[in-house]
Amino acid sequence: VRYRYTNIMANKNVKNKLLWKIQDISGKTQEKIGMVHDGIGPFLPDEIYKGLVYVSMPRDAALYVIKYISSGDGARFWKDLMRCQVPEEFFFQTIFLNSPQWKEKVVDMELRYMDWTKGDGSSPAYLSDSDYDAVIGAKEKGCCFARKFHPYQSAKLKERLMGDIHIRIEQDLK
Repeated sequence: VRYRYTNIMANKNVKNKLLWKIQDISGKTQEKIGMVHDGIGPFLPDEIYKGLVYVSMPRDAALYVIKYISSGDGARFWKDLMRCQVPEEFFFQTIFLNSPQWKEKVVDMELRYMDWTKGDGSSPAYLSDSDYDAVIGAKEKGCCFARKFHPYQSAKLKERLMGDIHIRIEQDLK
């Protein structure tokens, strides 16, 4: 579990196989000598949630996060996140799902189309024109966004999608 160990590679690219191995050894060592953490800030394991970094929220929710992080428990949570591996995946989900005000408003639905099958396993692949049908199909399943676009590799796909948008706007104006 990524929050239980102190990430000694916090400012390093652990996609590097050697650094990944060192991080793995560090975690196992911390486990053996009992240097594990039971939670993050005030949150215990059953109160810690994770998810994708890419979230959408109303302004009031963003203000709630800022106010929370400015509080004593929030400051402790923020400090503890700095030792976690991939802390951004815990940040919003843990705050909102422990909030009586926001818990029931969280929608567990991915609004972004990403293709993880062709990527390197730790990040999504760049989309290309061959992904057009998948992007359009994802839109019909509720996705409002797509990720990951490259300036050159995705140029034709972006052109086709922009053409679709212009056609829809013209239809709406009629």
